[in-house]
Amino acid sequence: MPTEHKQVMESLALANKIRFERAQIKRDLRSGKLTIAELVMEMPDSIKNCTVYEMLDAQDRWGRTRTLRLLLSLDIPEGKTFGWLSPRQLKLLEEEFS
Repeated sequence: MPTEHKQVMESLALANKIRFERAQIKRDLRSGKLTIAELVMEMPDSIKNCTVYEMLDAQDRWGRTRTLRLLLSLDIPEGKTFGWLSPRQLKLLEEEFS
């Protein structure tokens, strides 16, 4: 039983760390300290399961309409995660925000 409890606690700690990192990335996007191009080039593990929509929407002055319009123009589905983007889609995103 103690081993199971330890594994659960480690999993919770990892999940909290990832949530904190994502929140920090969103704050940096909103403040302008980080761009989507930089995010795509660095691709931290903590965002691989985040949707592209979620990160685009986190930027200052980006709302649902603007975000969806860009995703549509780049042929990226709304629910697509960073980890599942093709190299072509990553390049398009990087070029769009460079």
